[in-house]
Amino acid sequence: MPQREVKVYKGCDILDGAPCLPCQQSIKLEAQIVVAKGPALDNLLILKRNLRTEINDHHDPITRRFPPELTSRVFEISSEECGPYDLHGEIPWDQLFTPLILGAVCQTWRHIAWSSPSLWTRICISSKVAMKDAYVDLVEEWLQRSGQLPLSMDIKFSSSNIPTNATFRRLISIINRHSNHWQNMDINCYPEQLRFICGDSTDAPILRNLSITGSGSRPRANYIFNSTMDSMKPRPSCVHLTDIHLKSVGIDWSDITHIALFMWCIHLDECIELLRQAPQLVDCHIQGLHTAKSEDWKAFASPYQLSVPHGLQSLCLMDYKGEDIGIRRRYITLELYHLPH
Repeated sequence: MPQREVKVYKGCDILDGAPCLPCQQSIKLEAQIVVAKGPALDNLLILKRNLRTEINDHHDPITRRFPPELTSRVFEISSEECGPYDLHGEIPWDQLFTPLILGAVCQTWRHIAWSSPSLWTRICISSKVAMKDAYVDLVEEWLQRSGQLPLSMDIKFSSSNIPTNATFRRLISIINRHSNHWQNMDINCYPEQLRFICGDSTDAPILRNLSITGSGSRPRANYIFNSTMDSMKPRPSCVHLTDIHLKSVGIDWSDITHIALFMWCIHLDECIELLRQAPQLVDCHIQGLHTAKSEDWKAFASPYQLSVPHGLQSLCLMDYKGEDIGIRRRYITLELYHLPH
């Protein structure tokens, strides 16, 4: 059997021009590994792995110079390259996994990253990844590391994620368990999946930004966030709905300032009711408006009866599907009347 070459950490000269103590020990250990066999070789390889951790600690340009608190801050800055949360923004997958990449460098980095809750406040849960127990474990550990900090969650499920699947149900349970920390949510899934995202009834979410893209959900009260208690309903300030009916979302509308509805999410009478239930509304964009479901709306639709939020600055109604009732002209008049000069 040919002799194996002894490997040396060639770049080490940090001890007055000579290799540091762990590197010196590594040189001696490598010489022993070359001639070792059987159990003795296994023991030496274990020592080598432990020694590599010491070598990393001595040569790490960050942790060698900074205390763990400053190193944690450096990690936070690196993860902030994703930028602030944007309701309509796309985050590259490689940036989303920055905490895991940092933790894979060495044991010291992993300990610091795992102990820095701010690194774990943004997560993308997607069916692009195989829905296996290992993936669900990863999501659970990720959310646990976020501690008590507000969460930004991007959830995307395909039609293949069946709600009756035990792994899928466990994943949803983990998501709901952290509902009191939901701050920003971007959800893209099918109605039969959406109804399982109901939160934990023990605490109300601190939700501020909510975006939901459905797949033709039929009108059904409280399809998502189906709390029966008003005090437990989320009270977001910004809502963006696409292809999911307004009545399917069980939230409190009193704090809404910005709302955008696309692909026939609302009926005319519900639009009028929305303006009454959202006194803080500043910007309202509706693209796709169904005809009224009842005749009762007419009692509130005149310019003298219609309740419009005093702070409303922009009201855009597009693609009305129904009888010609002139409601669009009335809304434009009201919009211009309330816009600041």
